[in-house]
Amino acid sequence: MPESFGQRLVTLRTRRGMSQIGLCRTAHVAPSTLNYLERDLRSGDKLSLGIAKRLATALGVTLDYLADDTQ
Repeated sequence: MPESFGQRLVTLRTRRGMSQIGLCRTAHVAPSTLNYLERDLRSGDKLSLGIAKRLATALGVTLDYLADDTQ
């Protein structure tokens, strides 16, 4: 089964040794937004392009990699 968007965020963040707050500060994303995303309470397909790009940049991955639901 492919990894969910939220699971991918958690995996990438923890591999980089970042806390939720650290990622929020780096990506300029509200903590509540990241929390909802990581818990899959807000799906990646409902995410604004701007927030997705900031998260991908902060995590050091491409937007394509972050959005891919086939991994």
